[in-house]
Amino acid sequence: RERGYSGYLEAALTPTLAVGMSSLVAHAELDVNLLKERMRQAHGIFVRWVPSERWVLMFEADTLVDQIEKGP
Repeated sequence: RERGYSGYLEAALTPTLAVGMSSLVAHAELDVNLLKERMRQAHGIFVRWVPSERWVLMFEADTLVDQIEKGP
């Protein structure tokens, strides 16, 4: 079983511009596939811009971290 948190935060700076971030951390004492302790993380930031009534542009940057216990 995995335990951890996930979160999402967004702020509308103007009616056509928003920024935000998301985060997830999950820890498993015993990963069912690897049979080892595992910590997964995903974090990101984004910007969403509405230049016209028909278009929305979104820019996003993410980082992923996967830590697996080193065993014998």
